[in-house]
Amino acid sequence: METEAILVLTKFCVNNPELEQLESILGEFNIFEAAGLTRQEIRHSKFLAFLLDPKESHGLGELFVTKLLQISVLEKSPDEVGVSALDIELMDLTDLHVACEVNNIDILILSSKNRFAVVIENKVGSHEHSNQLPRYLNSVEDMRVDWRVLPIFLSPAGDVPSDSRYFPVSYEQISGILVDLLENRKSSMGPDIAIAISHYERLLRRHVVSDSKLNELCQQILTKHRRAIEVLIEHMEDPKIQAWEVTDECLEKHGFVRVERRWMPADWLNWVPKSKEAGSGYILNFFVDVYGKRLRLILEIQPGPAELRSAIFNSLSNSKHLGSRRKVMTSQWTKILDFELSDSREPKGDKVLWIRHINEQMSLFCNEILPEVELALKVAVQDYSDTVSNE
Repeated sequence: METEAILVLTKFCVNNPELEQLESILGEFNIFEAAGLTRQEIRHSKFLAFLLDPKESHGLGELFVTKLLQISVLEKSPDEVGVSALDIELMDLTDLHVACEVNNIDILILSSKNRFAVVIENKVGSHEHSNQLPRYLNSVEDMRVDWRVLPIFLSPAGDVPSDSRYFPVSYEQISGILVDLLENRKSSMGPDIAIAISHYERLLRRHVVSDSKLNELCQQILTKHRRAIEVLIEHMEDPKIQAWEVTDECLEKHGFVRVERRWMPADWLNWVPKSKEAGSGYILNFFVDVYGKRLRLILEIQPGPAELRSAIFNSLSNSKHLGSRRKVMTSQWTKILDFELSDSREPKGDKVLWIRHINEQMSLFCNEILPEVELALKVAVQDYSDTVSNE
């Protein structure tokens, strides 16, 4: 089976023209990706505002803004919109004022000469909320009484907005405008602007809209090399296993020892009561929870004598350090302490920094929190032992 998997992976990786083509596409440098613009709405809005402003240094004049406004109304009746594609073609838009984040409006365009305003709500990676569309449109209509206002709802797929007064425009249409400009007006642009527009259009196809060429290539690879991809998925490193490997080493470094599949500070073995009902053999133990988004060190009461469990549970109820979140103890397993080792169960960036942070958190826990917890628990255990002895 292992030999077969190696042969499948070899065929997938060696002399695979589709894979080489995909790597070439994905490996292209893109200035906007380098700047982290991929799906950040405010950055998309700012670049679009730059292109929409005829006074900016892109050399396109009114061309981009005219085309964008025209596609938004092209299939609408003038009575419905208040302005036609021909009206926009004949407008003098040289006085346009374009701004982002005015009264929370993503892009606001104003033309005093034409008594005309455009409200653009830009949705790249989020959805509508808080009745925002009517609020934005009403605020502009209140500020510019008797003006024509064109509200546009821009999204990756041209979604239908909740407010029917808005006209949907897709990023695929934006991409089409940019391709047309590069094909027909590149000579009138400066080389830097042409490169910027080209990079932005490629960014849209790779991260915002569906790229038919990329989709087709991926489908070819999936069809021809499905078994190789299945093998790769089967052998991907499980983030839970990676997290446990790091935390196991960290716990050992800080004086914890394994008790069955759980952990205990080595010196706790001398005083923590044993319990036949507990899987670890002790009434208390620690474990690292890796099943959520965070890495958490948990101290848990195991099954055992009810009076002892109650004494332990109550001992931390007034602790200033992460006492029990439960108001009532459960009958079997009860978490009484929850300490965050990391806000992520896998590295978000540099793995070395992630491991260092986990070790720093563990040192903080052992130096500042564990001693207080240990003292409270020892008192509870001793009180229980004294009660049992007196009986």
